[in-house]
Amino acid sequence: TVLDPQAAYALGRGLKTLTVRVARQNATALAVARFLEGDRRVTRVYYPGLESHPDHATARRQMTGFGGVVCLELDGGLPRAARFFDRLQLFARAASLGGVESLCSLPILTSHWGLSDEELARAGVSAGMARLSVGLEDHDELIADLDQALG
Repeated sequence: TVLDPQAAYALGRGLKTLTVRVARQNATALAVARFLEGDRRVTRVYYPGLESHPDHATARRQMTGFGGVVCLELDGGLPRAARFFDRLQLFARAASLGGVESLCSLPILTSHWGLSDEELARAGVSAGMARLSVGLEDHDELIADLDQALG
């Protein structure tokens, strides 16, 4: 197939800044993950850029950055995760992730909807999980938003 001229132009224009955008996203996600890992209100943080991640050594060998997706787990199940989700102001609610803006989703209401408790456990997903797709905003502003949302 062939792209129409406007789509081809937009794609070419976006590719020119892709490297810079991904580098910013990686750095900001790492700052966010480190903040969350150090916060007692957060039960666990999943991000391959953290030394605590079980696959950190592999990620260091294979990756030049650790990506823009950070997953956190909160005690209290879905009610606690939903309160956190509802309090976010800078992170937008999302059913799918990706883009230049920071987004948040609750896996049991989106990507893992309808799975049994056993299936969720096998997938490593809990009712208290929130998944963040970190965008290009300032990391201090994102961290401030997470801090106030955690209550």
